[in-house]
Amino acid sequence: MRLGRLMTVAAVAGAAGLTACGVPGQAPSAPGSAPATASPTPSPTSAATGASTVYVVGYMSGTVTPIDTATNTAGQAIKVGPQPIAIAVTPDGQTAYVVSQNGYGAGQDVPDGTVTPITTATNTPGKPITVGKYPAAIAITPDGKTAYVANQDDDTVTPITTATNTPGKPINVGALPTAIAITPDGRTAYVVSYGFGQGTVTPINTATNAPGPPINVGFDPQAVVITPDGRTAYVLNAGGYTGTLSGQVYEAGSITPISTATNRPGRTIEIGGSPTLVAMAISPNGQTAYVLAHPPEKFTPPEPEGDGFVVPVATATDQPAKPVSVGELASGLAITPDGKTLYIADSKSNEVTPIATATSTAGQPISTGDAGPVAVVAGPGGQTVYAVGESGEALNGSVTPIATATNQQGSPIGVGASPKAIVITPSGSTPYLDTIATNVVPQGFLVFAQVCPLTRGAPQPCPSSAGPLTCMPGGTPQSACPSPGS
Repeated sequence: MRLGRLMTVAAVAGAAGLTACGVPGQAPSAPGSAPATASPTPSPTSAATGASTVYVVGYMSGTVTPIDTATNTAGQAIKVGPQPIAIAVTPDGQTAYVVSQNGYGAGQDVPDGTVTPITTATNTPGKPITVGKYPAAIAITPDGKTAYVANQDDDTVTPITTATNTPGKPINVGALPTAIAITPDGRTAYVVSYGFGQGTVTPINTATNAPGPPINVGFDPQAVVITPDGRTAYVLNAGGYTGTLSGQVYEAGSITPISTATNRPGRTIEIGGSPTLVAMAISPNGQTAYVLAHPPEKFTPPEPEGDGFVVPVATATDQPAKPVSVGELASGLAITPDGKTLYIADSKSNEVTPIATATSTAGQPISTGDAGPVAVVAGPGGQTVYAVGESGEALNGSVTPIATATNQQGSPIGVGASPKAIVITPSGSTPYLDTIATNVVPQGFLVFAQVCPLTRGAPQPCPSSAGPLTCMPGGTPQSACPSPGS
């Protein structure tokens, strides 16, 4: 099984875990102390889109810390089950579901995992919902009716009816399921299983919860990202070293495109240099997939040495373009809702690097002090990005807000120990539409997922030829269905 992933889910105009708008194990740890609260730093996000709440999951502390984006101050930590690892929010923003692994340790029986619903209006946790053993990921359908939880030790997915918070019959999938993404029309959930060498993706019909035949992908798949038009699912195959009878063998990372109409994999997308792949995000217009990678000879314990790089891949042709060099321990990326800027988190340099997507050029790195950022996610409206750091006093984590207009960082906000997930949700009754985008860090950090605000009421389905509703640049909701291929 895989230990030590940080997942994040963000509500704003892309797995999460999250860019385009969408949603998505650890070693045992004792609960830590509650995080300190940093001095408030005003956020430009709240002025443009209304106040939102950032929820940060502390794996070691067994808590979820709410942060008010209007003031960037942390509220009282919410106690959930031991070792929380993933979080997702219903499209109406009213409930956050937190997945906990509940104390798995070496030499112990594997306990059942639980999912704790949190009412976002009051930040009150509800009764835990029992799921399978060692749960690792969660995704919620665009209509908000069902949450799907991947259970690694059971090789199953547990559906949860959100109206009653009751679990349904577990759904059998491939070995060691690690990530989930749901198509924008809500009809299919794609479950990534990294298995033992050969990875698979299992499509689940959400109307019947029946799994389809597994789809073979590459070595050690860690994420699936679905384009905003819902036509293609891209699977990130991390690659890396695997043991054989003759010793360690390196498998290069790759991307597998899957046609959602036929559930057939397309030609494997190879990234030059045979790298290990670390993270992936799709642009809001669906035209480009951005892949974060490390050179193969550098990605060895205890950490890689040398620059990582970001590779743009044109989704129309599945052809990779010239890479952009980034930091040595780059591990997370996010794209602003207007698609103009990528932000790359680098825990070794304690920096976040902006990249202009129009020119594929890196800007001046933004310092995060000693936070050790492992993930970055864009807030509502794209005017603030939040860098998640795992370093800090007493191993507590932090969240550093960065104003995208100036790339100036605010004061770090203390959160729970060993943060493993983050979600940005609306406060109030603004509906949110899941339109899929996911970022993943397979070697122990992050999954992103993001959604778009719809201020004109509940989302309406589009004709199948047009695809789903999507976010316009800057996070503005689109008032009509997009044309095919948009």
